[in-house]
Amino acid sequence: MRDKNKHWLQCWIYDGDVVLHHRLHPNFSSTIFRMAMEAHRQSQDCSKPLWLLSCEPEVRYRFQQYTGTARIVEGRMLWRDQEVHMSRTTRGVWPEDRKLFICPHLEFDSMKSFLDFQDTSQYLKQCKYCYTKFRIDFKCFETCRGKFVTKWKDFGKGYSAHDYKWTSHFSSSLDLEVQFNPGSIFKAFQQEEL
Repeated sequence: MRDKNKHWLQCWIYDGDVVLHHRLHPNFSSTIFRMAMEAHRQSQDCSKPLWLLSCEPEVRYRFQQYTGTARIVEGRMLWRDQEVHMSRTTRGVWPEDRKLFICPHLEFDSMKSFLDFQDTSQYLKQCKYCYTKFRIDFKCFETCRGKFVTKWKDFGKGYSAHDYKWTSHFSSSLDLEVQFNPGSIFKAFQQEEL
């Protein structure tokens, strides 16, 4: 709940309404996203805003780590984040009491629900309603197991907070199917922009 006695900037209210701090990470700001894109369009250095948007590896809980990286490629902002969940060998890597959130349109509550997810691709999966690609990898180590959830998102050119490419990542009520080439977000993110 917002403190009624405190003055809140409109950008803070917007980020709070779309639950940006839960969807990405607490320091991600839609205003800085648009500032970075505007600096890029004016051929200015955008390394500082990209650094502010990104998140170095941080431990969220005892056995979880999160990393987020913003990058501008071909005039649009791409985002990659990875969550690593570690668990002891005696327990599964997918606790049944914890849901796995990919985007507002995709949430898995068990390994079975993930395996039942129908998608045309084998390697990278994608959401039908927002510009998100993702994959989940499992690795076994000597004393523990790990689940690696990696997501690539295309936030668009950042002209407006109402751009569909941006808003599709934060609303489950949008039901327009989006079309993009399989692997295009992943491939674009992997290349460095000169």
